[in-house]
Amino acid sequence: MEVVLPAAKRAKVGSPGSEQAPQDCGWISALDKGVRSILASLNTVSSMVSEVADWFPEATKEKTALLNVCFEICSIRKEAGVVREALSDATRLSGSAPPKTMCDAATDTVLTPSWWDSDRTIEAERASGERLARNPTHPTRQHAPAETEDETAMDTEAAGTWANVVRRNRRKKKTTAPEPCLPPPRAPTGPASVVKKPPAILIKPSDGRSFDDTVRSVRACGLTAQELGASVSMRKTRDGSLLLELPKGAKSASTAKSIAEALGSKLGDSVGKVSQLGVQVQEEVLDLDAVSTAADVLEALRAAIPGENDPAAAAEREAICDVRIWPVRSGQQVATAKMSRYAAAKISRIPVGWTLCRVRPRTLPPERCFRCQAFGHNARKSQRTAAWRASWQASRGLTTSRDRVRAPQGSRLPGRTIPPQMPKFLQINLNVNRAAEQLMAQTADESEADVLIVSEPATHYGQEDKWCFSSDRKAAVGISRLSTLSCDLRGSGNGFAWMAFQNLTVFSCYLRPGATMREFNAALDDLGNAIRARGDASVILAGDFNAWHTEWGSRCSNPRGCALSDLASSLGLLLANSGAAPTFRRGAATSIIDVTFFKGVTLRDWKVSDAETLSDHNYVTFSTASPDREQTRLEPHANPHPGWTVKKLDADALSLYLTTTRLSLIPGPASAEKALTAADNIEDLLLGACDACMPKRSPGPVGRRPVYWWSDEIAELRRVSLDLRRRYQACFRRAGHPGVHEARTSYSAAKRALRIAIRAAKCKAWADLCLQVDKDPWGRPYRLVMKKFGNRDPAADSRGREAQIADSLFPAAPVTNWSAAPSSVVCDLFSLLDPETGVPDFQRSVPEFTSDELRAAARRLPRGKAPGPSGIPNEILRALVTTQGQAVLKTMNDCLSALTFPPRWKRARLVLIRKGADKPREAPSSYRPICMLDSTGKLLERLLLQRLERHLDEHGGTRRAANQFGFRKGIGTDSAVNSVLSTAAQAASTPGKKSLCVLVTLDVKNAFNSLRWPVIDAALRRLRTPEYLVEMLRSWLSDRTLLTGADRTPRPVTCGVPQGSVLGPALWNVAYSSLLKMKTPPGVQLIGFADDLAVVGTAVTGQLLEDLVNPVLRNIDEWMTSHGLELAHHKTEAVILSRRRAYVPPRLSIAGHPITLYDRIRYLGVVLDRNLTFAAHVDTVAKKASRTAAALARLMPNIGGPSEWKRKLLGSVVDSQLLYAAPAWIDKVAAVARTRVNLIRPQRTVALRTIRAYRTVSDEAALVLASTVPADLLGLERKRVQSRLSTAIVPGPARPSKASIKRDERARTIEAWQQRWEATSKAAWTRRCIPSVGRWLGRTVPEVPVTYHMSQALSGHGCFQAYLFKRARASSPACPHCPGQNDTAEHTLFECPYWSVLRVPLATHLGRSPVAADIEDIVCGPPFDQLPTDSEEKQEVLKNAEEAFRLFYGMVEGILSVKEEEERARQAAEPAG
Repeated sequence: MEVVLPAAKRAKVGSPGSEQAPQDCGWISALDKGVRSILASLNTVSSMVSEVADWFPEATKEKTALLNVCFEICSIRKEAGVVREALSDATRLSGSAPPKTMCDAATDTVLTPSWWDSDRTIEAERASGERLARNPTHPTRQHAPAETEDETAMDTEAAGTWANVVRRNRRKKKTTAPEPCLPPPRAPTGPASVVKKPPAILIKPSDGRSFDDTVRSVRACGLTAQELGASVSMRKTRDGSLLLELPKGAKSASTAKSIAEALGSKLGDSVGKVSQLGVQVQEEVLDLDAVSTAADVLEALRAAIPGENDPAAAAEREAICDVRIWPVRSGQQVATAKMSRYAAAKISRIPVGWTLCRVRPRTLPPERCFRCQAFGHNARKSQRTAAWRASWQASRGLTTSRDRVRAPQGSRLPGRTIPPQMPKFLQINLNVNRAAEQLMAQTADESEADVLIVSEPATHYGQEDKWCFSSDRKAAVGISRLSTLSCDLRGSGNGFAWMAFQNLTVFSCYLRPGATMREFNAALDDLGNAIRARGDASVILAGDFNAWHTEWGSRCSNPRGCALSDLASSLGLLLANSGAAPTFRRGAATSIIDVTFFKGVTLRDWKVSDAETLSDHNYVTFSTASPDREQTRLEPHANPHPGWTVKKLDADALSLYLTTTRLSLIPGPASAEKALTAADNIEDLLLGACDACMPKRSPGPVGRRPVYWWSDEIAELRRVSLDLRRRYQACFRRAGHPGVHEARTSYSAAKRALRIAIRAAKCKAWADLCLQVDKDPWGRPYRLVMKKFGNRDPAADSRGREAQIADSLFPAAPVTNWSAAPSSVVCDLFSLLDPETGVPDFQRSVPEFTSDELRAAARRLPRGKAPGPSGIPNEILRALVTTQGQAVLKTMNDCLSALTFPPRWKRARLVLIRKGADKPREAPSSYRPICMLDSTGKLLERLLLQRLERHLDEHGGTRRAANQFGFRKGIGTDSAVNSVLSTAAQAASTPGKKSLCVLVTLDVKNAFNSLRWPVIDAALRRLRTPEYLVEMLRSWLSDRTLLTGADRTPRPVTCGVPQGSVLGPALWNVAYSSLLKMKTPPGVQLIGFADDLAVVGTAVTGQLLEDLVNPVLRNIDEWMTSHGLELAHHKTEAVILSRRRAYVPPRLSIAGHPITLYDRIRYLGVVLDRNLTFAAHVDTVAKKASRTAAALARLMPNIGGPSEWKRKLLGSVVDSQLLYAAPAWIDKVAAVARTRVNLIRPQRTVALRTIRAYRTVSDEAALVLASTVPADLLGLERKRVQSRLSTAIVPGPARPSKASIKRDERARTIEAWQQRWEATSKAAWTRRCIPSVGRWLGRTVPEVPVTYHMSQALSGHGCFQAYLFKRARASSPACPHCPGQNDTAEHTLFECPYWSVLRVPLATHLGRSPVAADIEDIVCGPPFDQLPTDSEEKQEVLKNAEEAFRLFYGMVEGILSVKEEEERARQAAEPAG
C-alpha cells in the first residue's frame, strides 16, 4: 500500500526535523530537559552497577551492597517519574503542547515522545507496547497506527495534485560494521498545526469493469449537480478505483455522507463498492475508573465536540467509533477510540463519571538499550551484552550456546551437568498438503524441534498421545518423534488446540479467512477463555489467524487484525514476530498472517525460515529460554556408565576373552569378606568381557536420525527447489524482468519433482519394511505398527521429579534390626536327624548349589532385557556360565556359605514408567516403579528361588495358599476367573430359590513397595523355611539402595519387595498366604491373584449376603492395617452375579465407605456382567483385536510383503488378544451367534491379508483358505485341552501326553468346523473347490503360499466380469470372448477357449482337459489314508500330485495375470462416468 497526500499539502505537514520552541512555557521545557538528563545518567549508573554485581557470587557482602545501590537508584527514578507527571499536568493546564512533539508525515498525527509519558502511563501501555519492542525498525514504532483501510490515507484538496508519500525502501546490504549508537528521536519544539481535511468518496469497480465504465455508470445514475449540492472532481487511483473529491466546507462531511448513500442506493452492487473516506486516528483515554464502560467513554467523547446544530460537528460525532476498554494495574482502565484527526485535535480531556480523564494519541515509546544508552535496539541485541557474555564464558572455560552439544534433558557430561533445555518450536501451515507434512517431519529432525505447531494438517496422526487436534481438525500441536518432552494436559476448541508442558502451555490456532467478523470474534472469545483458564501458566500462542495488522508487519490493518491485537493486549501477550519477512507466499502475493504471541517465557531466535516447505507458508522457528537455565554447575556424582551396544556383540571376541581370562577364586573358609571379594571379582571379569566384545554406547546425545524415507537424492531435490524459488523471487522483484515466467515454471517443476520423489521413497521404504517381517517377525515392523517402537525415552515423563515420586512410592518404614529379630532356627527334630547315624545334628547345615541348579538358573536369564546399574547384559553372564561354570558356581557358593548377599547386587536403578497417557503426569500413582538389578545378582536370586520353591512345593503344596493364583507355574487368570464362575454357578443351581452371588474386588495401595520386611520374615518362619534360606533372605532384604534420577542419587529402601526382582513375587505370595488362609464363614471365600484380592459370597437374600460379607471385609481391612498395607477404599467395586430379578441388594461397606454395585466390572482383564453373558467382554476384546488386525494389515500388502507363514505368525497376535482367559467364558460366548460373529470379525481381517484376497471374500472362505481356526472353536479346544491336563492322575493306564491330547482335540475341532462349512450358504465356489476342511489342512502336496491370483481362483472374487458386474465395476457379466457365457472363475479357468493354450501343460499331465472337480485333488493332493503303503509307490504318487499342483499353479498365474492387464486396458478405454 502507498499512502499519498496532495503535493500542496505536503508543504504544510510537520516533519521530525522541524522544531519550534514554545513561547509561553519555556521553564517547563527546561525542567523537562533536566529531568531527562538525570534519568539518562541514572540509567547508565544502574546498568554499570548491575554488570558489576553479576561478577560476584550469590550471598556475598559485595553483591548485597551493589544491589542496595540499585534499589536506591530505582527509588530516585520513581521520584523523577512523579516530577515528569507533574510537568505533564502543568503543560496541559497551560494549554500548550508538550516540550517536544513529533508529527507523522504520513498521517499528520501529533505524536508524544516516550519521555513525556509518566510511569503510570507507560505501565498502562506496556501490554501493547512491548509487543513491538522486538522490532526497532517497524514503522509503527515511530508513527501512529495505520488506518483501517488503504483508502483512509488519502486526503483531498480542491486544486491539489496527488504524489507518493510512502515508497518501498530498497534492500540494503548487510555490513559488518559495529552497531551505531542511534540518537534519540528528534521532535519539533512547537505544536503542529492540524488542518481539517474534507472527506472523499471511493468507488471500487466490480470484477470485469474498467475505470471508464465506472465513470459512465456514476454519471448515468440519475443524480444531478443540484442534488449533489457540491462540485465534485473525479480522479483515478493507482488500483483503478474512482475517487470523488469534494471541496472544503463546513458541510463537506455531511455532504459526502449523503452522496455516498445516494450512490450506493442507485448503483447497487453491480457497479462496485461505494465507501466514504476519511482519515481516522486512534486516541487513548486514560485515568478511567474501574466501573466505566465503553458506552460511557463513547458518550463523553461525542459530547466533547462543540456545535450541537452544526451538521459538520454531528458528522464528526458519528465518526467516533470502535471504543475498546481494558483494565490495567492500580484498579484503573484504559480505553481506545477511533476518530477523525480534526476531532482528536479538539479533545484533550473528557469527564467520565467523577474523573476528568486525559485523551491523547495512542503512541509507543521508542526502543532503547539501557546498556549502551542507544536507541533502536534493546539490551539483548546490544554488542556490549554479547561481548560481556563471551568474556565471562571464556574466563570460565565455557562454550557458547552454538558450540554446546545438545544433550537429552537431564543428561550429564563428564564433570558437568547440562540442565534441561527449554524446547524448540517449529510453526507451519501445511495447507492440507500431504507432501508438505512429510517434509515437515524431516525438517523438524534437522532443526531439532521439540514442539510442532501446525495449521491445516493433512492427516490424522496415529500417535494421538503426541498430538492434540482442534475440534474442527484445522489446528494441531504435537511433539516431534525424537523429542523427549511429555505432555501433562491437553485441550481443544473450535479452531485451536493446546498442550501443557509443566508450566508452559502451547496454543495452536487456525481461523479460516472466509469466516464472518461475528464468527471471528466468537472464536477469539473462546480462545481467550481457554488462555485465561490456564491461570498464571506461561503461554505461547501461534498459528495462522488470517489477520492483518501493522504490529506484526502487515502493510495495513484490517478489523480481524485489530480484534486479534486487542485480545493480545487484554491477555498481556507479547508479540514475537520481528522483521518484514513474509510468512505466506502465493505467486506474487505475500503477507504476514502467521503470528506468534507469548507471555511468562522468553522467546529467542524467532525467524521465518526460507527452507522449502511444499506449502504456501514458510516455516517459523523459535525457542524458549530462561536465564536460570543457562548456567552449568559441577556434577556432585560420578558420571554413570552409559552401557554397551548389545546388538554389536562380537561372539568370537567374547569367546576368546572368556577362554583366556579366568575368574579369580579366593581360597579359605567362608566369610562375608570373602563373599564380597568374590562378587567384585566376577563383576570385574564381566566388565572386561563387555569392553572386549561390545562398543560402549555414546555418552552424549543420540544423533538426529532422518525420517525413514529420507535420502541424499531427496535432499538434493529440496536444495534445487530452494535455489529455484530464490531465483524466481529475485526475478519477480525486478519489474519487467524477462525471466520471470521461466523461473516460475522451473520452480513449479522442481516442487513437483520433490513431491513425487517423497511419495516414491515412502512407498519403497514401506515395502522394504514389510519384507523385513520375513527375517524378524517381531522386530522393527511389528513394533512400529503396534506402536511399541519409538525414539522417546519412557522415563521422560518423570524426568526431574524422580526423587519426589520415589519418596511417595517407596515409604520410609522403620529400619529392621535383624539382630533383634526372632531366631530363624526351625525346631523340627526329624529334619535334624542324620540319615546314617540316626542322631540329631544341631549344627547349621548349608547345602551348596549344584551345577544343575546353576545351569537351570542361567537358562532362565532372558535375552534382550535392560541391564542394571552396572550395564552388564544377561548375554555376557550366560556366556560366562557356559565357559567357566565351576568358577561361577564357586562364587555363588561362597556367598551362600557366608549367608551374605553382596550389597553391590542390591543396588537397583529406578525406572518410572507412566501407566497410560490418560494418567495425570504430576501424580506419583501414575507411574509404575521398575527396579533394574544387576544380572549377577538376579542369578543368585534365581538359585535361592529354586530352593524356596522346592520347599513350598513339599508335602503336596500345603505350604502354599490354594486360592492364590498369581505368580504360580501353570496357573493363570483363567483359573482365578473360573473359580469365581464356579461359585456363581453353584449359587444359581441351588435347589429351590436360587442364591445370590456377589463379587467384591479390593485394591491395595502401592502393595509391593509397602510390604514390611518383618511380615515376610515371620511368614517364612511360619512355613518352616530352612534356617540358611531365612538368613540369606534377610541379607537380601537388608541394606537395599535405590538409584534415582539421571545422576543416580542413592536412596535407602526399608520395606517392600522390588518390582523387577526374581525373589519379589515369591516373597509376596509367602507374606500374603496368611490373609488368603483367613477363616471365613460358610458361603464366603477369598480369591487372590498377586496383589488383587476378591471376595466371593453367596446367600439366599441380600440381607444374609450383607451379614456374611461385611465382617469379612472388616477383617481384611484390619489385616492390611496390621501388616503395614492400606486398601484403596474408593476403588472397591462389586457386582451381583445372578439372573434373579427380584431381590433386595445387599448394602456392603468397608471402613465406613459404601460399596457401589455395578452391572459389570473388570476383574483380571475379563469383563463380568451380572448375567454372565460375557457380551461386554467380547465387545471389548473384539475392538482391541480389530485395531491390532488393522495395524498388522499394513505389513501385509496383496503384492509383495512377507510370506504366508510370517503372515500367519503375525495373525496369531489377534488370536491371543481374542482368547485371553477363554477357558473361563468361551462356553457362554460360543452358544450365542452375535458374540460368536464379533469374535470372528477381527480374524477375518487378518485372514484376508494372509491369503491376499479381495475384501469382499466371506469370513468362512477367508478362514478356510488361510487355515485359521475360528476363534470360538479354538477357544473351546483350548478349554478341553486345559481340562484334560488339569485332571488328577489316578491309578490305571497312563495319561496321554500333552501332544496327544492336543492332537485329539484338534481333530474334534476340525470335525465341528467341517459341519459349519457344510451348513453355510456363503462361499459356494470355494466349497466346490475345497469341500473337506480336514483334507485342506492336512494336504499332502507342498503347502505353497496362497498368492494374490490363487486366492482369486479359489474364492471367485477377482478379475471376472460376473464378479465385477455385481460390484458395478463392469457393464455386463458376459465373457468378452464367449458371447452368452458369464465370466466366472470356473468359466475362465476351465471353459473359455481363449485361455486353452495356457491349459495345455496341465491337460497333458492329466491326460484330459481339467475341470472344476479336479481342484480338490490338485490343491489338496491324495488323501493321506489312501496313499500306498509301499514307500516307492507312495513317493511316485506324491511326485505326480506335486507336479499337477505346480502346473495348476502356473496355469492360474498365467491366465489371471494376462486377464488383469486386459481388464485394466478395457477400463482405461471406457469413458469416464
